[in-house]
Amino acid sequence: MKFSVDTKINASFAQILQILPSEELAQARAKALGLSDYTFSTDPGNRINEGVDTNTSSVSSELTVSVQSTMFPAQMRSLLPRGINAKIKANQVPSAQSATIHFDITILGAPVKVNSVAKVLPESENTVMTYVGDIKVSVPFLGGGIEKKVVEQIPHILGKDAVIIESVAKQFGNR
Repeated sequence: MKFSVDTKINASFAQILQILPSEELAQARAKALGLSDYTFSTDPGNRINEGVDTNTSSVSSELTVSVQSTMFPAQMRSLLPRGINAKIKANQVPSAQSATIHFDITILGAPVKVNSVAKVLPESENTVMTYVGDIKVSVPFLGGGIEKKVVEQIPHILGKDAVIIESVAKQFGNR
């Protein structure tokens, strides 16, 4: 099932390009989700204000996370009794006045395939991120219904993520 979601972040385009592939954002996201079992890396290495010019250089990052089934709602626990292990690879490619982020999402232990791309655009003093993608759940007779429920949650999930990104931007300001 296809999805398209726009989020607006109250931070400059240059700040957002620096924050998105940063270790600080990965830590803030993990804390917000209550995750402790994760690893994060970037190439080149990127901490905010470390000197990587994310306005002109591509940056790749990878997040690997394990989520125990106890963190899921009861309905999902029956489908994923052992939890999941997920790997999210992102490749952020800047261009003249925008950036594109290609996501490679692998969810082990779940019959799910996710493809997604985000376009990052400046809008006055803010930044807009447009996510487009497709979710496919391979569960006989139930897949379409699960896809619909997941797609309904994506605007809420990405809205919360925008708040996390914005809070990291405020924390680090224009350093």
